Amino acid sequence: MTAGVFRREFIVGMAGAGVPAVADWLQEAASAHARELGFSSRRMHEAGVAWVLARLALRMDAYPPVGSRVTVHTWPSALEGLRAVRDFRLVDAVGAPLGAATSVWVALDMVRRRAVALPDFVTACHPATAERVLALTGRTLPAPGPDGPQCTILSRRADLDENGHVNNVHLLEWALEPVPPGRDRLRPALVDIAFRAECRHPESVAATCTPEGDGAALLHGLTTAGGRELLRMRSLWPGG
Repeated sequence: MTAGVFRREFIVGMAGAGVPAVADWLQEAASAHARELGFSSRRMHEAGVAWVLARLALRMDAYPPVGSRVTVHTWPSALEGLRAVRDFRLVDAVGAPLGAATSVWVALDMVRRRAVALPDFVTACHPATAERVLALTGRTLPAPGPDGPQCTILSRRADLDENGHVNNVHLLEWALEPVPPGRDRLRPALVDIAFRAECRHPESVAATCTPEGDGAALLHGLTTAGGRELLRMRSLWPGG
């Protein structure tokens, strides 16, 4: 089967649509489309690998209000060596644009815990060319500086996904935890996240963030007590 555009509708709950909620919608839509195309998490596990999100860039032009309907459009957009790229558009109930995202996924060998070649049943579904809606700003992101707000987070069993590591949306939530007051509605205009290592349970994680440039952007990091770097992120805030 050749991949086309998949659509999944969501309703904004009473907690509102901060960026973690939007990231959760993207993850759910991607998972549902993967099942439809024949490369679900279960099929990947049968091949000895697991889907791992390596990078996510999400731009939000407007955040939808509580109770509104949001449709996520998603499609596989590129193959780059060991990496599978998937793009997204978000629109409101009348089709007006809300945001766009691009994501990079790899197949992780479940025994050796390293990225391996994508299975043939995955590559066969990817079109030769497809629309790209957002460009990544290079292969890496800078780490936050040594000074700035910091907090400590302890992983919970409830944070784990089916692969036994902390779900990416929880890592995003943790990275936003030390954001200074005034930016605490979790509604940045852009987040660009590089996931660098797995987090399991139990682990103590330090979340840090420092300003970049004129302060409109923040650099975020998550590091375990043992010094393992889990995530780097850049966030851009309106009126920063």
